[in-house]
Amino acid sequence: MCPLYSSAVFTWINLLVVVVELNGNQNEASDLIPLVANAVLKDHYLTVEGVVVVNPGVVPINSQGEKQRMHLRKGFLANQLDPIFVSYKSYTRVKRAGVKNPGSRISRD
Repeated sequence: MCPLYSSAVFTWINLLVVVVELNGNQNEASDLIPLVANAVLKDHYLTVEGVVVVNPGVVPINSQGEKQRMHLRKGFLANQLDPIFVSYKSYTRVKRAGVKNPGSRISRD
């Protein structure tokens, strides 16, 4: 598996979204989805509704080294993250939120 860099979590209409930085390809990114979801469930007892895998450096960090989750959320909602891979767990909940192609897996290639 390729190295992971940073990750951040934010909520979106009561849904938990995890953004993970990975230096890898689409296949490695898709293999990462269940690992992320299971780790969050095991460690925090929370269900992940969306996992977005991006290249290193996408998760914004301020001058104090803190992750800027609100900027990340805004980039996600504006479709500006240029993901390697995206996975949504629940079609109906995402559809209600107005996202195009809910439940789909999106790649850059």
